[in-house]
Amino acid sequence: MAQGGTRAAVLDGRVQGDRRVCFTQDAVDWLDLPEVPAAAARAAARLTAQLTGDPAAVVAVAPPPDADGGAVRDSAA
Repeated sequence: MAQGGTRAAVLDGRVQGDRRVCFTQDAVDWLDLPEVPAAAARAAARLTAQLTGDPAAVVAVAPPPDADGGAVRDSAA
């Protein structure tokens, strides 16, 4: 992964710029990583297991808490 910018400007004596995060799988072709949706970021924050890097690995994500602080129960269960 690499991070770079496309534009830069000096604001309040500091260089400001928009950041882009890129990735590659072969060190030749680089692609922009898309922005992470807010719902996906909230789900990732609930991960309790360590990620292994194995794309076939399945990691369970705890359900979000309900308004009372308990876990939301699936009504189908």
